[in-house]
Amino acid sequence: MVKIENIVLIGGRDYEPKEKDKLDSLNIKYFMMEDIIKNGLYNTVNEAIKYLKSKTDNIYISFDIDVLSPNIAP
Repeated sequence: MVKIENIVLIGGRDYEPKEKDKLDSLNIKYFMMEDIIKNGLYNTVNEAIKYLKSKTDNIYISFDIDVLSPNIAP
């Protein structure tokens, strides 16, 4: 089972207010698309890795196609 503190979400475009409240209340680390645009994908992923490095030895990646631009994956 994955511990909540070991979850990082990257690339969310929009969360419903209740979703965002739940993420915040559970202290789940997340990076919005705005963060990627502002800081770049490389820097965002490195920040996520740094966050996880002290918490776990293994990283599992699940890629949700929704993170792609709607022009690529409508």
